Amino acid sequence: MALLLKVYPVPLVTIRLVKPGLLNGVKTRFYAWNNGDPPKELNGLHPLAEVISPRIDFTWFEKPHEKITSEKFIAEFKGFIKIDEPGVYRFYVVSGNGVLFSVGDEILIDTWSSQESRIHSSPEIRLNKGFKRIVLLYYNRARHSEVRLGWVKPGGRVEVIPDDRYYFSIGEHVFITGLPDGYVVRMLPLKDVSSEKTCVSLMNICMVEVPWREQPLEAYVSIYNREEKVFARFSEPLVFFGGDEYIVEYLGGNQH
Repeated sequence: MALLLKVYPVPLVTIRLVKPGLLNGVKTRFYAWNNGDPPKELNGLHPLAEVISPRIDFTWFEKPHEKITSEKFIAEFKGFIKIDEPGVYRFYVVSGNGVLFSVGDEILIDTWSSQESRIHSSPEIRLNKGFKRIVLLYYNRARHSEVRLGWVKPGGRVEVIPDDRYYFSIGEHVFITGLPDGYVVRMLPLKDVSSEKTCVSLMNICMVEVPWREQPLEAYVSIYNREEKVFARFSEPLVFFGGDEYIVEYLGGNQH
């Protein structure tokens, strides 16, 4: 969707998404640990394998990946789920051993201990429409392992979350092209958790860092020329994901 703004006296300026950074699937990383209990924090570990999974619904009788053993591994699922129907949800994870599941910055399931396979259920949570950031950590000690993520939707329907609800972003930068060098783009987030972001166009590309934990970033966009005067200010906010590429186009008049 392109947003239009009349910049006086001319031209009409549009900003349009030409290459989305949001793709279907969930990013899956596998780790291993050696001694003691598996860590909840993965900062000290390096992923041994990374794939894109269509959904979180697995039963492994052997190793989950050729680079991973069938014992003492951690699977990290990281991405977004798309909510089309607002309302009260409850999530559940079917697994043996430990599970840690969060939506946004809120941990909903924390059963990080060795145990038989069972259903781990979250408290109810009210969700609005849109993309919600999720992380699911799962560890396995023995050879056989399983993990699947489901939900109870508004109205009571219970299901494993289907493929078309999962998304991931391909990076942590947003690119805005089509601007003269020296022009400045400012993004003012709607939520206080993110600070204002700016970038300066160089070789007709403006690159803004948007960390994964701030995605999706909903923000108002303003563009300033080299004299620091407003060139364009868009009245409707845009939603940014890492890897998005936007283009600024000019309909009539001179862009400089």
